[in-house]
Amino acid sequence: MQVEVRKGERNSELKASLRAKRKIYLDLATQHIRLPRNTRPAIRKILTQIIWQNFSKNLKITGFKNISKSQNKTAVTYTYSYEKIDLPTKNISQILEEIRRGLREKTIRITPLQAVELNLSFPKNISRDYALNVWKKEYQGFLKFAISQNLISNTAFIRQKPISLNASQLPVKLSDLLTLNDAMPLNMVLCEALTEQLAKQDYQMILKKIIKFCLSAPSFYASDSKVKDLALKFNIIKPNILLKNKRLSEKLYREKKKFRQKYFDINEFNSLSYILNSNGTLPVVFRRGSCVKKNIGIAGLLRRFERSHSYLILLQASDWFEKHNFRTMHLIVKRQLFKSGLKNSTVNRCDRNSNNKIRTNRIPKVKDL
Repeated sequence: MQVEVRKGERNSELKASLRAKRKIYLDLATQHIRLPRNTRPAIRKILTQIIWQNFSKNLKITGFKNISKSQNKTAVTYTYSYEKIDLPTKNISQILEEIRRGLREKTIRITPLQAVELNLSFPKNISRDYALNVWKKEYQGFLKFAISQNLISNTAFIRQKPISLNASQLPVKLSDLLTLNDAMPLNMVLCEALTEQLAKQDYQMILKKIIKFCLSAPSFYASDSKVKDLALKFNIIKPNILLKNKRLSEKLYREKKKFRQKYFDINEFNSLSYILNSNGTLPVVFRRGSCVKKNIGIAGLLRRFERSHSYLILLQASDWFEKHNFRTMHLIVKRQLFKSGLKNSTVNRCDRNSNNKIRTNRIPKVKDL
């Protein structure tokens, strides 16, 4: 076993010895498992690290000694020998069962990324609840919704304007990017940086979940985001749907300009702006709330919605847009209502003189937009 350290480095012999032992344990962990040939390198690496950190801890290296030392202009190389250790091999099912048991009993050392990537890769072996328990110990904000694909129930964040960030301001470390995304969901700059790092480290299953989440970011389809390339690569979105959403963003831009000339700048209402700029795809669920007076204007409706996030008020706003010939806004808002869980049978009881049932043929599809 050979290990290199920089020439002149303090405690070089001790550091070389520790690095050599770490390499030996990793080699033993690799020998300990028998994986199918088509196992992704990232999964192989995760399982090897978990075995090394947990199940190989009782192994003892005997006969470990330094047998030679050589150096060049920049580095010192130490060579070590040790007595061979034969370990029984285990297949992937046996290893996953040990990990599952460790998660259930909370006795295993495992990172949130490792736990979730294993759950998404082997959902029958590793429980999502166990994996999310590990995840939520470190990341308690919005990313848990991206991982679980559940709708966000705390919608307060859309009352604030999206925070403007510059890529040069962002950290490089993946754990720091996760922390930022956890606090500031659906930020395009953060989405770019996070998906890039997840792709580099081959957390493929988590990456796909984050890409789906980022597709709902405001102005995503109007941007030149690299996330689009990843979404196409993993077949998360079809090219024709991507094109139609881009055209929808262009229609929205023109319609917002027309609305501003006739009434006011609709971007003054942050919550509705989030909905419109995401093309009606925000992964949120609104409360039912209550209706407002029939004759209230659009500004009054939007102010009430800004405070209450009531889907009944949003439905009233959608009907107002339809009545006043702002078809793109009407369809985007209606799309958001169904994304947020509004049922086909819901009745707009805000207008007692009509039986305004939302029928299946009124649910906007991308082709309608």
